[in-house]
Amino acid sequence: MADIVSQMPSVSIFMVTYNHEKYIRQAVKSIVSQQTNFPYKLFIGEDFSTDDTRTICLELKEKYPNKIELLLTEKNIGGLKNASRVYDACVAYGKYTAICEGDDYWTDVKKLQKQVDFLEVNSDFNICCHKVAVLNEKNKTLKTPKMPKRSTFTQADVANHNFLVTQSVMFRNSAWEGLSEGYFQSVSGD
Repeated sequence: MADIVSQMPSVSIFMVTYNHEKYIRQAVKSIVSQQTNFPYKLFIGEDFSTDDTRTICLELKEKYPNKIELLLTEKNIGGLKNASRVYDACVAYGKYTAICEGDDYWTDVKKLQKQVDFLEVNSDFNICCHKVAVLNEKNKTLKTPKMPKRSTFTQADVANHNFLVTQSVMFRNSAWEGLSEGYFQSVSGD
């Protein structure tokens, strides 16, 4: 059995959070509810929030100790530094990384399974994404970001117009080797 488990792909879920007390429970619940045939772990980078986000994250870590790795700071270090340390933890754990920030959530309990299944049989793809809806606090749809009508895209397509919505993304960690330093020095992480 151990040989089968070691051959299964593993997925890291990248989550940065700061002052997301209104949203963090729903975000984490959408992740721990995922139904997969492979191991996954949520890495939460809590950046010394001034609201109850940290307290909620500690409660959730206690409730789901095998699913959550909580990365705390002793002072606020800012979004890019927080993201960089969470990214490093994700790459060390998983073959793939999915993204869900502390004020986002997933609606499909098979999201991770579908994306891993796709990447496992399509080795020429390094990233996959899906459509999303942007909601307000009353769950009213504000907008549905437009994606090109095609179903496959090149790196140039994304560089010319980044239509990838953060919480929809899963990528192959090996594709990012050597790129993370420049990425986390950029002005925007999204």
